[in-house]
Amino acid sequence: MTKIHLSDHFSFGRLVLFALPNIITMVISNTYSIVDGYFISNFSGKSAFSSVNIIMPFLMAIASFGYMFGAGGSALISSLLGKKEKEKADQVFTFLVFFLLGLGIVLSITAYFLMNPVARMLGANDSLIDNCVLYGQTVILAMPLLMVGNAFQTLYVTSEKAHIGLISSLTCGIFNVLGDFLLVYVFKLGLKGAAIATVCAWCAAGLIPLIYYSIRKNTSLLHFRKCPFDFKSLGKAMGNGSSEMLSNLSTSIVSICFNSQLMKLYGEDGVAAYGVIMYVSYIYLAVFLGYSISINPLIGYHYGSNNKEEVRNILHKSLILNIITGLVMMVLAEACAKVFANIFVSYDEDLCNLTTKALRLYSFCFIFSGINIFTSSFFTGLNDGLDSAIISFSRALVFELLAIYTLPLIFGTEAIWLSLLMSEILLLIVTVTLLLVRKKKYGYGKQTKVIEKHT
Repeated sequence: MTKIHLSDHFSFGRLVLFALPNIITMVISNTYSIVDGYFISNFSGKSAFSSVNIIMPFLMAIASFGYMFGAGGSALISSLLGKKEKEKADQVFTFLVFFLLGLGIVLSITAYFLMNPVARMLGANDSLIDNCVLYGQTVILAMPLLMVGNAFQTLYVTSEKAHIGLISSLTCGIFNVLGDFLLVYVFKLGLKGAAIATVCAWCAAGLIPLIYYSIRKNTSLLHFRKCPFDFKSLGKAMGNGSSEMLSNLSTSIVSICFNSQLMKLYGEDGVAAYGVIMYVSYIYLAVFLGYSISINPLIGYHYGSNNKEEVRNILHKSLILNIITGLVMMVLAEACAKVFANIFVSYDEDLCNLTTKALRLYSFCFIFSGINIFTSSFFTGLNDGLDSAIISFSRALVFELLAIYTLPLIFGTEAIWLSLLMSEILLLIVTVTLLLVRKKKYGYGKQTKVIEKHT
């Protein structure tokens, strides 16, 4: 198979092939998280499952720093590669990775001691608090390495080593699945066993890239090398990647608010049903996220090399691919809602029925999610952190929170499951507007002939 390079011209087929390793990586990564949910729900019970769903948004909020450094750093690094500044790209790459690792250690230590009050603040009652703290304090120990692993989901692509990301994801999945099976099912360690299995997986996610890129003779576009403390690059990467962090952080905030509302409207069953929906949506959204993460470096490279025709080509083809994929995702979610519910909560008929109905209402949002996720990543690739952040901020911290608190008041309890659909429709208006307004600035609006490049 011909190797695909950042500098190539991309047809529909080449875009899919280029993004496929990262899509598979994201799906596998999210699948082993789902395995945790399956074992916890079926072998530790509904209360343990609800406890994990309450504390998980806090953990993922911390992990979102990895996405910020990965997306923001990749856009900066790929732009440097497009300008043929290889040594500078290596230095920025090295600095950002190890700064992130240090930051992760500081945040994890702080979070460990705050886990109990945070769990209380997130809505854990007396029956859930102990499990929340147990799970949270165990997995937070591996958080620095998870943050590094999250950053490399984009950095692997930038260095043209997406297959290493796939290998890393498979390794993490094996650790997590085997760990859950042995510790939860065989040795009956319950929630503690599931947390230990997650720690093993998260450690692998960070250690694999740190070891691989430390090897001097690897064939990657990027290598670790001696580097100065670079405030300027740090600021650019954090500013440009803030939208990706905000997107993940806002998802955590929305989950917290969703859980709070569901406790009022449905009680513990509502939180459990939402947990199932989140695990299912992890798989669906992984396809959109995997594609967008892969395309980010392509946009950065071609924009950095002033190849605006190829930027336009990638944009138009990506929008078409995301529209088609979104429709397929929605149909699959509608058809398989009952199956998904049975996997997690078949032991409780009422909860299973609630989950099925909620998932069928929720799944309509997939039609629009791919376009909105891609557009945010597209602006990040252009090193336009502001517009990317506007999309991310509008999605969750404006539209979705608005929907969560207003729809049930206007249309009744069940309308809460349509909140993300309303959010995505409103956000689509914002993304289309930004694409139209910015096309002259970035030069992707004028149609010109694209000259194919073969390497």
